[in-house]
Amino acid sequence: MQFRDNRSTLVAGMLVAIFVGISAETLTGGETAEAANGGVNFSNSSESVLIYRSASMPNEPIGPFRERQTYPTLHHWLIAQKSVRNCQGRDIVLLARNFSRSSGIEVEIGGHPTWGLGTIHNGPPYGPRMNSAEYDFTACAGTYRLEVEYAAAESRPVDIYVNGGLAIRDGLQATTGGWSAAEQRWLAQGEVRLVSGHNILQFRRDNYFPHILAFRLVPV
Repeated sequence: MQFRDNRSTLVAGMLVAIFVGISAETLTGGETAEAANGGVNFSNSSESVLIYRSASMPNEPIGPFRERQTYPTLHHWLIAQKSVRNCQGRDIVLLARNFSRSSGIEVEIGGHPTWGLGTIHNGPPYGPRMNSAEYDFTACAGTYRLEVEYAAAESRPVDIYVNGGLAIRDGLQATTGGWSAAEQRWLAQGEVRLVSGHNILQFRRDNYFPHILAFRLVPV
């Protein structure tokens, strides 16, 4: 029993250390956490979202950009702070297979080896249907050029959404000469605007995807 009490004290102490000097306003959406007067209070509710602020600058959010930013969960905020503290405006590169959410697609693992391992494409039962892949990532605020590595023997335009808004219509429409790994090409799709911290990028098409391997966001 003594061990359990000590463990609880240790965990509580770690939480206090993480959140000391930070306060949060509750709005609408995911988790909330508050650190005030040396105490930590957690609340899980579908009725709350976070705006985190520095205790030393109570009217300003944490982070070098001093932007008023909301985050859906505490987890997103922690990731964002790690990112923005070391923000260098570097390229952001993601493999297509590492999606956060998806619909109607699968990752190539060898059933069609010439297509290239790790590409995403229409999944079983392989009939016409919506294909979608969504990615959570963190970034510095700014404008980025979106480049995508993919293969397409025929044009399969894809709409690209950033943080819920349509950013590029009919992207990935150029053909590359085939469906295989040998025909994969890096092609620029246009410019998008990212916010400081957590961002979401989604590829969506009402039919088959081209074969997508990776994408990158290059500061401009």
